[in-house]
Amino acid sequence: MTISKVSAKLSAMVLTLTSLVIAADPDINILKNSGSLDRLFKKTGVYNASSTGKTPGFVVDPSWPQPLPNNWLLGQIGGLYVDHHDHIWVYNRPRILATEEAGLEGPVPGATNEKGTPINGMGQERQYGPVADCCKIAPAVLEFDSSGKMLRAWGGPADPGFIGGKCKEEGGCIWPNSEHGIYVDQNDNVWISGNAAASSGRGAAG
Repeated sequence: MTISKVSAKLSAMVLTLTSLVIAADPDINILKNSGSLDRLFKKTGVYNASSTGKTPGFVVDPSWPQPLPNNWLLGQIGGLYVDHHDHIWVYNRPRILATEEAGLEGPVPGATNEKGTPINGMGQERQYGPVADCCKIAPAVLEFDSSGKMLRAWGGPADPGFIGGKCKEEGGCIWPNSEHGIYVDQNDNVWISGNAAASSGRGAAG
């Protein structure tokens, strides 16, 4: 008896919900016809919809970016962002490079590990100075124009004097141990995120 009553109630609920969906169906196009969807897309950053409805294809451009100065080498890329100037911001993970990849990185004056061995900015041992003919680690934040020309680079452990200098913990700047995302707002403030030592940080682009 109880089972049949429950079944009847469930059937009634399904019919009611179906009726509501059917009743609402004519209103589905209201958002589209009123222009609300177009405004929503513009606010959410979806500016260019494909006229064919097909996903665009992408190809690698081996000439982008242009060669970096100072024998710099990039590690993994933790974040990319294109700002309102059409500049491309690259958030590099400098700590990911192996000691041989950063072979030109010499010891930081006065910096040693727990064994007393001289180290470079990444904490890699440099008892006898550089260990290879190439390369040096690029700073964590790099800004490029659309042609791939680097405009500036700063921040992170590969930028000499940045941590503990421009970025002081007592001033609220704690650089993350692993770089994860970058955003540049309409006022050209650069926002970064990461994990471990800190979850977020902010610096001025200009």
